[in-house]
Amino acid sequence: MRRYTIEINGQPHVIDVTELTADTFQVTVGGQQVQVRLADHDDLAGAVIAPHIEPPQAPGRAAPGLSPVTVPASPPPAPAAPRGAGPRMTAPMPGVILAVTTRVGADVKRGEELLVLEAMKMKNSLQAPRDGRVAEICVVEKQQVKYGDPLIRFEEG
Repeated sequence: MRRYTIEINGQPHVIDVTELTADTFQVTVGGQQVQVRLADHDDLAGAVIAPHIEPPQAPGRAAPGLSPVTVPASPPPAPAAPRGAGPRMTAPMPGVILAVTTRVGADVKRGEELLVLEAMKMKNSLQAPRDGRVAEICVVEKQQVKYGDPLIRFEEG
């Protein structure tokens, strides 16, 4: 289970989310439970994150007139685009591809394992984010990948 605290119109709300299957979740909000099904999602690997940085202050010294400084982060370099268009699965973290457990042309279901990625000495099963047909496998075993690198491209539709 995951617990999130969100604000709606300035009011905090605690939401508990329990994964029942790869695309079905039990969501509890304010004591009320509802079962939801995830219809689709987008990877946000290219999202720009702008950190908020507070300037350091020397111990015992006040910093009159200093206000927090926001430093915009430069966007990560765009990963090499796969040859064709279509939805794709990208690397959720840097690591090494240990196994490719699917093939081009395979019909896959959401939640089905497609790749095994080793990151920080842990094996991670990377699962299909959607139902579809594999159009292209963009990696090979023992290949090192960075966050956001394209892994699998799916056919349109």
